[in-house]
Amino acid sequence: MLTYEEHMPPAALLPFVRCVWTLRGEGDPARTDRILPDGSFEVIFHRGEPFTRDGERQPRAMLVGEICRPTLVAASRDANVLGIRFRLGGLGTLTGLHARELRDGIHDLRDVLGEDEPEGVLAMLSRRRGERVDRRLSAAVSAIVTTDGRIRIRELAERAGTTERTLERLFDRLVGLRPKELARLARFQASLRGVDDGYYDDAHRVHEFQQFAGAPPSVVFAERSEITDAFVGNLQDDAAAGDR
Repeated sequence: MLTYEEHMPPAALLPFVRCVWTLRGEGDPARTDRILPDGSFEVIFHRGEPFTRDGERQPRAMLVGEICRPTLVAASRDANVLGIRFRLGGLGTLTGLHARELRDGIHDLRDVLGEDEPEGVLAMLSRRRGERVDRRLSAAVSAIVTTDGRIRIRELAERAGTTERTLERLFDRLVGLRPKELARLARFQASLRGVDDGYYDDAHRVHEFQQFAGAPPSVVFAERSEITDAFVGNLQDDAAAGDR
């Protein structure tokens, strides 16, 4: 049995990091869990036997770019995992890494951050605590999340006090998703939370679930577990992060 727990990050990292999480216990390598896109970049450390993702063994220390596609993960029997889950824009702001270039990929942690131990990574990130997520990006993220993605890009740019083109560039560099892509993800996450998701009809909903989760809503909801639920609702907390 696996036990998942979330912990508060160091206070200096609250505007940039959603949580530090752990997953421990005895896993079943024959079982796969569907990891659902939530807009997160994650730094993950396997202190026990690494898991497999889409059939391939994961590195022991890695940066996982935010995923926008179906991902299946199988736990190891000796699971001891520690993760750092970033807010939208948090990784790019703290590290200067270009988010778009990293999304949907698994990257060796030492290659991208020069560190491969949790203490070293947290210390390195904390040294950049004086940074601030661009206020225009924070305003746009908040608007997308609070409306569950039902907002026009022109109105989004007006709320953020910038142009559509500048907003596209900010999202590309710091978030890794363009505003329209994040709006789609917010609608998908709203449906997972069981609220009004703004889909035109059932066919539209099924299409989006196939894109993001690789299965229709009936399958995704039937498979829900403690692990998959860890990726539901995370966007909501990001809406207020810029005020911290």
